Amino acid sequence: MTEQEAIKAHLTTNYVSQNGMTFFSGLCGGLKDARKMSGRNMDTGEKFLDNTKCSNDENGPCFKGHLGSWLGTMGYMALLDQIGKCYKPKNQSTITGNASAIKKCLKYFTTLSNDEINIIYALRNAFFHDYSIYNKYNGNNNFFLLGHHATEPIVKAPTENWDGDYNNIKPESQTWANLEAIGDLVEKIYKDLQKLAATNQIDIELVGGHEELIKRYIFVTGIKVK
Repeated sequence: MTEQEAIKAHLTTNYVSQNGMTFFSGLCGGLKDARKMSGRNMDTGEKFLDNTKCSNDENGPCFKGHLGSWLGTMGYMALLDQIGKCYKPKNQSTITGNASAIKKCLKYFTTLSNDEINIIYALRNAFFHDYSIYNKYNGNNNFFLLGHHATEPIVKAPTENWDGDYNNIKPESQTWANLEAIGDLVEKIYKDLQKLAATNQIDIELVGGHEELIKRYIFVTGIKVK
């Protein structure tokens, strides 16, 4: 398998059945799960704005996610980590040092500022470490206000810094995070990756190259997954 074939397999292997087995990539599988929890079409990422449609196919049980789902957002942010470990655009210099994969992804594939990236990173830590809305990172204390909105900014810093004392929490010290917009961001990055891959404009960052990409992120199961 060539490098371009491996990239295509990682970006597009979405529960392919063959000889009684089902193949899928961690990226496509993660997208499917994040979309389901977030009230989106599991195959396209389209948002179900009226909350009356189910997030899976018509043959399975009805599950209605919602755009402000914490679990859905966790799924999307895990994919930012995966993408940041795997890829960079060919036209960008490699980010060196000990930057986290999620930060690399956001720097490579978005125009977000460093402050915005740090807020998303802090929210990821709050969610993943103990499923909470509080995080202390890089000298900043974050007390998050979470919501989902089609036009509000993805994140917004508080007007007053929170001192980390839980007795001193007030609205002015809340850090805004728009969970719907985070999902939208990851969906855009995924589409951009596909476009870059189609024109051979992305490099694999993994030490083991395309062989590691396949071995690490392509999975097989004997169970048909819907």
